[in-house]
Amino acid sequence: MQDIGGLRAIVQDARELSMLHEDYMSTHFLHVLKRKNDYVAQPKDDGYRSIHLVYRYQNKRQPIYNGLHIELQLRTKVQHAWATAVETIGTFLNQALKSGEGEEKWREFFLLASGYFSCIERTPKPRILADLSCNEIRKAALSEFKRLDFEHILTGFSIATDMISQIHSGYYHLIILDLYEHSVQVKSYSKDDYDNAINDYSSYELEALLGRKIEVVLTLGANVNSLRAAYPNYFLDTKAFIDLLQSDS
Repeated sequence: MQDIGGLRAIVQDARELSMLHEDYMSTHFLHVLKRKNDYVAQPKDDGYRSIHLVYRYQNKRQPIYNGLHIELQLRTKVQHAWATAVETIGTFLNQALKSGEGEEKWREFFLLASGYFSCIERTPKPRILADLSCNEIRKAALSEFKRLDFEHILTGFSIATDMISQIHSGYYHLIILDLYEHSVQVKSYSKDDYDNAINDYSSYELEALLGRKIEVVLTLGANVNSLRAAYPNYFLDTKAFIDLLQSDS
């Protein structure tokens, strides 16, 4: 065990983020700053933006934890909306997008979205997009947004999460998003009913391959609960992501 915990501060805008960052840099703690990663000044190649401060924990009253690390994440509401959307898509589609993995179409879309959000906040763009204008990035991001039918997918997952949270039984949950009808269906299965869950999932996947406009996801209830715990306001955050992407700022 190297980390004792983590904290996240979400502020209104880039100006407040800069002020908070400066406050931490000028405040003297018992805790020792071991590492700073400013992913706002230099975004990650996948588009992730936030400021990470890693301290070596020191506490005279609890010396047993001394030397362990505690991490602070500082980000704006815009940066948080992006991270929440990445987490939501990654959770439901079982893709490690926040680790820089997953399907190229999703990685490219979120990179473009991050680039546009950088323009909104007037902060540096991801290195890969540095030679593109803000208008070019916005057009490319909106094109992918429409091509992926992202709004309906993200909204559908948010609705499905609310539905799953109200189901008191069920270990596996099959989510069927009908992108033509704009409807969401959730089927739940017990832990011992895995074979039926897989068979139903395969049946819907075949329909999708044959041209039916649906997204099908088989997920664990525990994964959905983890998403809720990590992002308690994630429905609002994912809506904020969509609104930001469609804005002309």
